[in-house]
Amino acid sequence: MDVEKFRNTLTKFVKALPKTLPTAIPWAGPVIASHFSRLSSEEQRDILEGLEQINVENFQLLRTELEAVRVINLENARQLREWLEREATRKKLPQLIAVVPTGGRAGSMYPYSLAMPKSLFIVNTKPMLYHIIDSLDKEMFPQVLIQTSEFSAAIEACLRVYEPRLRCIRIDQDVPAMLLELKNELRTTFLVHYCDILTVDLNWSSIYARYSELRQKYNIIGAFVGSAYYPLGVGLITENPTRPGLLEKIDEKPEDLIGVFANTAISLFEPSFLDYVKKSDSSIYRESVARAIKKGKERFGVIKIGKWWHIHDVRALFDKQKEYYPKEIAEQ
Repeated sequence: MDVEKFRNTLTKFVKALPKTLPTAIPWAGPVIASHFSRLSSEEQRDILEGLEQINVENFQLLRTELEAVRVINLENARQLREWLEREATRKKLPQLIAVVPTGGRAGSMYPYSLAMPKSLFIVNTKPMLYHIIDSLDKEMFPQVLIQTSEFSAAIEACLRVYEPRLRCIRIDQDVPAMLLELKNELRTTFLVHYCDILTVDLNWSSIYARYSELRQKYNIIGAFVGSAYYPLGVGLITENPTRPGLLEKIDEKPEDLIGVFANTAISLFEPSFLDYVKKSDSSIYRESVARAIKKGKERFGVIKIGKWWHIHDVRALFDKQKEYYPKEIAEQ
C-alpha cells in the first residue's frame, strides 16, 4: 500500500473530526460517517482501500492517525473499515417506490374482517401496516404507495401519521391491474410488499446490493424474497441448482412444501416486468411472472432472508400476538 498517501488522506479526515469521540466504533459511527461523506470520492476510496490493506507492519506507521479516531488495534481498524463501507454503500442506494396492496375483506379472518381490514389488525400494540412501513428504509423508500379498497377511509385515517412520505390510492382491482394503473409512477425498480407479511430487521442495503448483483450477473427483471423459515404454501420458489440466486420455478400454493423456499410475497421488479402483466391477471406470481418466463424468456432472482410471518388467518394472528403476551398469560 502507498502508506504516505494513505497517511495524508487519513490525517485530513481525522483533523476534520471532533476532538473527542466515543471509544466504541458503533457509537462513533454516525459522526465518522458524516465527516467521511465530505471527502471526495477518490479520498474515500483511498481510506477504504488503505484500511483493507492494513497489516501488523504498516499498522505501526499509522498508529498516531488511527489512535486519533480511537482505532487502537487491528480489530477496530477492521470495524471502522466495515462501517465506512456500509455508509459508502448507503450513499449509492437509489430512491425506490414501495407499493403495499391492502386488498379488501379477508375471508380467512372472518368474522373480524367484517369490521376492519386485515392490514389494520393489531400485532404488539400497533397495526400490521405500521410494522411494514416502519421496516422500510426511509432513505431507500422515501415514497410508499398504499393501495386501498373498500376500507379506504379507515386506512387513510390510520396512516395520516406517515404523511407526506406515504400516499393512499384507492384502486378496487387485483394487484396486477393495480400495478398497471400505477405504471406511469413505477419508472424504476419498485418493491411490492403484501400487507399481511411481517419480517425481522431486514437489511435493505444488503437486499438491494444482492439484487443489483443478480441483475448484473443474470439480467433479471425481478427477484423474490424467499425463506426456508415458516414454509407455508403461499407460493414456493425453487432456486436453480447450478446458478445460485437464479429462479428455477415458482409454484403457487402447491401441496409439497419440502426442499424449496417459501415465497414471502415481498418482491423487487423492474418497470419492464409490467410489459408481461395483464389487467385480467389475478396473481402477479401465478400468471404475470409465469407469462414473463414463458413468453419473454425473462429471468428472476431469489434473495434469501431469515424469519418472517404470514398472518394468513385468525390462528396465525393469535399465535403471533401471543409472543408479546406476559409469560403467565401466554402459558395458559
